[in-house]
Amino acid sequence: MDTPTTTSISSSAGTFELWRRSVCETFVEHECRPRSSSAFVGEIKSVKARDLVFSTLHSREQVVRRTNRDIRRDGKELLLFVLQLGGHCNLEQDGRDTLLGPGDMACFDTTRPYMMNFGDAFKQLVIQVPNSTISDLIGPTSLFVSRKISATSPMGRLAFPFLRQTSSSLAELGSNAANGVLELSISVLATAFGDLSEEEASAIRRGKDVLLCRAKAYIESHLQDPDLDTDDIARSLGVSRRYLQEIFRADNSTPAEFLWSRRLARSRRHLTDPRMNGEPISQIALACGFKDFTHFSHRFKAAYLATPRDCRRMASAKELATRPLAALPG
Repeated sequence: MDTPTTTSISSSAGTFELWRRSVCETFVEHECRPRSSSAFVGEIKSVKARDLVFSTLHSREQVVRRTNRDIRRDGKELLLFVLQLGGHCNLEQDGRDTLLGPGDMACFDTTRPYMMNFGDAFKQLVIQVPNSTISDLIGPTSLFVSRKISATSPMGRLAFPFLRQTSSSLAELGSNAANGVLELSISVLATAFGDLSEEEASAIRRGKDVLLCRAKAYIESHLQDPDLDTDDIARSLGVSRRYLQEIFRADNSTPAEFLWSRRLARSRRHLTDPRMNGEPISQIALACGFKDFTHFSHRFKAAYLATPRDCRRMASAKELATRPLAALPG
């Protein structure tokens, strides 16, 4: 295990432009603007050990935004874990909007745009970790960015004090102790945000299950429509074609495969129903959404190893064989 080299850096800024430069150098490229014209003050204190950086910031109200242009400019792939020490921060990423107060924790990913809005003077501890260090442990960052671990939650009460104390004591530790604390810090972060990741993954799975049921129900109620296709089904649910296909892929199928299988199953039920013996097979095919009888016949035989006509004949013979004998005349 590498021996950590601990480096402490402190910088103060008396103007907003100096502050913006210091924050960009400490973290990543971003846009930043003040929210008031009052005298500005800002300070950053950082401790770096191995590939982790613990930075304590305090400053005035401002808005921070990282754009796609900033991402292309520096290409840094970091996770920034925020511990709100004072004031408030509104964090937005991936369509989620989270308000942090003292004692709350959250995370954001520098590979995607984000915004932080500070409505008052604030103080934060920000822990920089390479993206892969955490995502390799708990999965895609999209599952937990901009989701809050509350100061009053059991995980918040456990993780927040440990990480804060680690930041203030790391520079004083010997190499062996520092290595152990760094590994433990990563484990604490992975455990805390892994819980959020699992909660989000479960919610996504539940949402996909509901959408899958709705999609199947829509298909069942529109089998007779010969023009029904994947795009129609996606539009009915208000989702993209790609997302609909992803939902069916989890069911080891595709929307088109499910559609054709249900059309074939309905046609088979009709062909084997004694009450529909007088209905032409071509009409049954049309009623189940098949435009072309030859196409229907080929698909039916591939699925059931018998032609539609043979299927009807075998069903009729079975029905006749099980019919009770008529009473003999006396």
